Amino acid sequence: MGLSPLYELPLRVSLLDRQFLLPAFGVTAITAAAVALRKRWPAGFAVGAYYVITLGPVIGIVHSGYQLTNDRYSYLPGFAFALVVGAVAGAVVRAGAAGRLRPPFVRALAGLGVLWLCGLAYLSAQQIQIWRDTDSLWRYALESEPNCALCHGNLGVYLSTQGNLGLAKAEFHRVLELRPGEPRALQHLGHTYALLGDFPRAVQYLELYLKRYPNDADPLNNLAATLLTARRPREALAPLQRAMRVKPGHVLAHVNAGFAYADLREYPEALSMFRQAIALKYDTPVAWAGLARVHFEQGETDAARTAWGILGMLDTKQAAAIAPAFIPTW
Repeated sequence: MGLSPLYELPLRVSLLDRQFLLPAFGVTAITAAAVALRKRWPAGFAVGAYYVITLGPVIGIVHSGYQLTNDRYSYLPGFAFALVVGAVAGAVVRAGAAGRLRPPFVRALAGLGVLWLCGLAYLSAQQIQIWRDTDSLWRYALESEPNCALCHGNLGVYLSTQGNLGLAKAEFHRVLELRPGEPRALQHLGHTYALLGDFPRAVQYLELYLKRYPNDADPLNNLAATLLTARRPREALAPLQRAMRVKPGHVLAHVNAGFAYADLREYPEALSMFRQAIALKYDTPVAWAGLARVHFEQGETDAARTAWGILGMLDTKQAAAIAPAFIPTW
């Protein structure tokens, strides 16, 4: 049918654009006809009223979001047209029984009705395949609307979660081509480049995002994590401190601050950050791993073993990864 799961709101909306002008004329004409014929055909007016009433809550009287509309918005209002079809079928049967329509004509109309229902069943089965999973949904959306930036972005997020980072990166870059400066694309590109090990580009895109949203705690933490991985702990402290000011309960910001101080061998500050993270969320394995590391590097073996033991109860894999440090040597 060529329906897209999502129709994106254009960058510029004008009533004179074809995609808005023609539907506006069509809706106006149908509404005028329904009102004019309300006495001769009250069912038509009732169907139109039902369509408007059921469409209103989902279409959004005050628009919000990036979508112009979604095809699923019409599912419930579409019941009205099913009633019209049922009424027409009933009228044909009654006219045939009364002799007003010839039997061959009634049979032909019945055959067309059955064929039409089979066609709808086939199209419904096709729509179900489109909504089968995330990959098929957004790929079909892009077949229907190739310039849908939101669809490219959602496909990119899915590909990233599946580990297809190169393909995800291409989708996010396509979003920026369609909508320059799109903040979510900048954020996702920063994360993707960090996973690919291209830290300079990761920092570049995250900083571009933070120029527009300087108080977004999660991207601040992501920027700091990227800088830490790139062995730039001193630079990581500034975004982490901002993230903790903006969101004092941000556990991972405290954890990353602990690792930044540990890399700088500022152990009292590192211990403080890890302990604050544990106070915020006791069962945070990475905080216990950091605590064990700092105690171990300071020669506080008993405290390090205690933290390591608790880590083993929370995450056996992380505990096993640092276990060699606690094996006695000759």
